[in-house]
Amino acid sequence: MAGDAVQASAAAEGAPSPWLAGALALGALAVFARFVAARALDVPFPDDVLDVLGFLLGFEDAASPGARLHALLAQYNDHRTTAARVVYLLARAVEGGIDFRTLTFVANAAIPLLALGCALALPRGWRMYAFALGCLLCCHPRGTGFLFWPMSGLAFNGVILWGLASLLLLARPGAACFALAAAGATAAMLSLASGQFAWIAGLGLLAVAWRRGEAGAGRRLAAWAVLSCVAVLLFHAGFANPNPFSRVIAFALATPLHHAHYVLVLLGSAPAFGSVAAATALGAAALLGLAALTPGELRRGRPVLVCFAWYLVLSVVALALGRAPYSQVDYALDARYGVFSMSVALVLALLAVQRLGRRRRQAALALLALAPLYCAANYAVWSAPTDEALARRVAVYNDGVYPVFGHPSAKTNAIVAEAIRRGIYSPPPRPLRVHGDGAR
Repeated sequence: MAGDAVQASAAAEGAPSPWLAGALALGALAVFARFVAARALDVPFPDDVLDVLGFLLGFEDAASPGARLHALLAQYNDHRTTAARVVYLLARAVEGGIDFRTLTFVANAAIPLLALGCALALPRGWRMYAFALGCLLCCHPRGTGFLFWPMSGLAFNGVILWGLASLLLLARPGAACFALAAAGATAAMLSLASGQFAWIAGLGLLAVAWRRGEAGAGRRLAAWAVLSCVAVLLFHAGFANPNPFSRVIAFALATPLHHAHYVLVLLGSAPAFGSVAAATALGAAALLGLAALTPGELRRGRPVLVCFAWYLVLSVVALALGRAPYSQVDYALDARYGVFSMSVALVLALLAVQRLGRRRRQAALALLALAPLYCAANYAVWSAPTDEALARRVAVYNDGVYPVFGHPSAKTNAIVAEAIRRGIYSPPPRPLRVHGDGAR
């Protein structure tokens, strides 16, 4: 017991005041919650029509439990979005219908939960600091309109959060944590297709434990390998992939520099403030920094954040393989994809501070002083574009249409009309007003 206390004290050495960190975290969360609450719209945005309202209609029309399970697992574009669909069903059950503002809050709640998950991967004395830094680096309007796109937010934030949860649980002993870790990896895989890498990240974490000679690690590694194969095979059963692996690899081999540039921009996009050049440089720095930090973290037996970071990198590579052949590199700055970059930046900051030894207190305090400035800069830069994007959505809604790219308006309007008729969705009265233009 005394040895544990000494280790805990040593681990906490140099940590900034938890009261200061807690106050900064609370302030960041309060401002972010107010920002989202003031702008959340009870209006479906493209994929919300199909994967929220369309799914619920199909689920309620299903004549048997098997048909309902099929609807829950059904493919959507390149993915299976089952994890988000469970949220839609819960929201429908609790509120009696779908309110897209509620789904918006749930999707954005994943951001501080990500900060909390990263904090839990650190020694106890550093957790409040890590949570505060995560809130300041991630809870701001960098996501612009993406923050108010429930289906997309639940998918992209979900694949990150569930992947981290799986690794945190897998690092703990016991059969229950192992089973919950498998459930987390499954939820990541059923948020976005890139969530399949959660199984690979888990293999990496358990391989480290096995190499370190931890008790039972070999059995856990073998069991996880079997579960991984079964889960991925089931995911692809009946899956009509519109971008077969052979095709995306052929594209990558044809334009390797474009694909590599795309990956770097995706990795560095969040703190680049819309600059492709800055994102490229920051992405390269992130990749080099992660490669430099990884061996030391593994030697010290702290694999969770390192495995999580490489999970994010693999997700970014998969994203680039799917998007780079059809777009210029500036498309990698899209707000949806910045969630991976924000997470990588947070993990690297935490890993770097932990590696500084006696200087880590000064580095931690410096980061904690700069993080509010960075957060404020994001509000200054991205608040107006967010309001402009939402104003365009409101204008379309006031015209009485629900457009979805690639689908005729007659079809999408009919889905919404049927959802309204059944009481699944009750649209706000028109004309709807935008934030700052009177009460809605």
